[in-house]
Amino acid sequence: MNARRRELLRAVKSFQYQVNGREWHDGAINSKAVDGNAVVVFVNAPSSGEGDTITGVRVYDSKDRLAGEQVVSLRRDSATAVSYRLLPLPTKKIE
Repeated sequence: MNARRRELLRAVKSFQYQVNGREWHDGAINSKAVDGNAVVVFVNAPSSGEGDTITGVRVYDSKDRLAGEQVVSLRRDSATAVSYRLLPLPTKKIE
């Protein structure tokens, strides 16, 4: 499984976040790491300029396939960007 986690770590390339249960936006991956038995991805979701709630997060692999997804509820005010630790990602085979 360690090899599988390292493979997933290399493959994760992009991140999206959902605002108020509706539209999806591109965010930024700050860093990625293997932490014990989990692959963790640290991401940043810039402020929209208005108060909102991030309701979902997704990460995609190098072939633009969904690698992991979580339902979340992160409220933020109008000036707050969010840094989030997405954990854990599934360790299914990426083809």
